[in-house]
Amino acid sequence: MEKFKVPIAPTSCGKSESLLKVVDNDDTKATLEANSKTTFEECPADKKVQCNPYKIPPWSTKCASKNCKYSFEILKSGQIIEKIEDLQEKAFWTFGRLSENDIEMAHPTISRFHAILQYKPKETTSENLNSSDTSEEIPEGWYVYDLDSTHGTFLNKQRIPAKVFIRIRVGHILRLGASTRSYILQGPVEDEEPESDLSVTELKIKRQEELEALALERERKNTEAEERARTDGCSWAFKFHQTWLRYVNSCLDLLDARDF
Repeated sequence: MEKFKVPIAPTSCGKSESLLKVVDNDDTKATLEANSKTTFEECPADKKVQCNPYKIPPWSTKCASKNCKYSFEILKSGQIIEKIEDLQEKAFWTFGRLSENDIEMAHPTISRFHAILQYKPKETTSENLNSSDTSEEIPEGWYVYDLDSTHGTFLNKQRIPAKVFIRIRVGHILRLGASTRSYILQGPVEDEEPESDLSVTELKIKRQEELEALALERERKNTEAEERARTDGCSWAFKFHQTWLRYVNSCLDLLDARDF
C-alpha cells in the first residue's frame, strides 16, 4: 500500500536546496516538514545516498502571488483518501519510490526518482517547455516533468514524453506508473483548462498530436546536439592536423637548409 512515510534526516550532498517532506501526523493528515539539506547535486562517493538526477532550472521559483493556493487531492478506488496542501510553498515537488522524494510512492512500477512537479513563474524563457521560445507566450503555472521513468507518467490518461515540461492545469489528473492513485490538481479558477468547442474524441486526438510533436522536437534537438558535437570534434581534429603539418614542414625546411 502506498503511503506517506516520515522521512529520515537526509545526507547533505552538494549545494543545498530547501525542500519539504510530506509526513503523517497523529490525525493522519498530510503536513509539511521543512528540510534545507536535501539536494540534487552529485553525492560524495563515500555516502550511500542516491541523489535525484533532476537538474533544477535557473528560473525555478515559488509562486509569488499571495492568492495562488494549490493542492493535490489523492483519489483511489473512487474516494479521496488524502490531500497534499500548500503546493505553492515549494518551487518543485519530487515523486518517486525512495524516501528522498517529497512524495514517496511504494508501488513497484514507480521508479526511484520518477517525476517532478515544477512551478514556472512569469517572464522567463526555458528549454523544453511545452510552448514557444517567447517568454510572453509561455504561461505561468505548474509543469510535469518525467525523469525518463520505466513505466511512464500520465496526464489525463495520456503518457507524456520523458524529460519535457508538460503544462498541468487545475482539474487535470496525474498518474504515475501503474499506481491506482490519481493526483487531482486543485487551485485558482483562473488556472483551469479553458472551454473548447471540440468533442472529447477531437480533444484526445489533438492532445496526442501535441505530445507526438513534442517528442519529435526533442529528438530533433538531440540530433542537432549530436551533430554539433561531431562537427566540433572534426574541427578540432582538422586544426590539430594542420598544426602538425606545419610543424613537420618547418622541420623539413630546417633539414634542407643544413649543409651536409
